[in-house]
Amino acid sequence: TYPNILGLSFSGVVESVGPGVEKFSKGDNVAVARPHGKAMIQDWVFPVDALACAENTSKLPSSEFLESGAKVVLNLATVTAACSHFLGLERPGLDKPKSQRGERILVYGGSSSCGGLAIRYAAAAGYEVVTTSSPKNREYVNSLGPVA
Repeated sequence: TYPNILGLSFSGVVESVGPGVEKFSKGDNVAVARPHGKAMIQDWVFPVDALACAENTSKLPSSEFLESGAKVVLNLATVTAACSHFLGLERPGLDKPKSQRGERILVYGGSSSCGGLAIRYAAAAGYEVVTTSSPKNREYVNSLGPVA
């Protein structure tokens, strides 16, 4: 029903915080994953004003573009589901990267937002990553993890 807000993530700058919120301050750059079915956008004022639950909000480095933060929320879930659920790959460790498994995985489009996350995810799980990239993005892609 109107006003239906499509999408599950957004990013922005904190204008104010509610009572009991200690993790965020005015001026923080944040990315938010809006739980499906939970209204957090103030009626007609979107995209100017939005409400976010602290539990679903992550602080971004001040150097990070807000657009990047909004994309990461959904893309990370996509990468996790694709790698571990659909492809059956091992998951990364929670405390530190796993040791090398001696297996390779191809990530097509390593410099894209999903590709970059997939490289980091697979590398942390101990896979050697083979990927594609333009020469312009080679240095960036190599910085993401062990890439063949």
